[in-house]
Amino acid sequence: MTIPTRFMIYMLKNKILWKGGMQKILKKQAHLNKVLKALLNTNQLIGKESDPACLIQKACEELIGTMGYFNAWIGLLDEEGRHVGIVDGRPVKGQHSI
Repeated sequence: MTIPTRFMIYMLKNKILWKGGMQKILKKQAHLNKVLKALLNTNQLIGKESDPACLIQKACEELIGTMGYFNAWIGLLDEEGRHVGIVDGRPVKGQHSI
């Protein structure tokens, strides 16, 4: 094998490895963009929604819609850090699960 042929094989091998690494980077970037969008949309809900139960419910729904999750739950704690409830992202229509 001549030196230029060896160099070409090395270059092709590195290009394939780089392409695989780039695909991982792009996939991670797409995921982070979805997370950022969900956070921004949830932050906008905080300014719009005055009812805490509806706010938490809509935050769960935002995670499901934006992130593509099957379901989302938010655990509620009191001032002492004790569990007081869970809000599910897919409640019975017209009800909030607090």
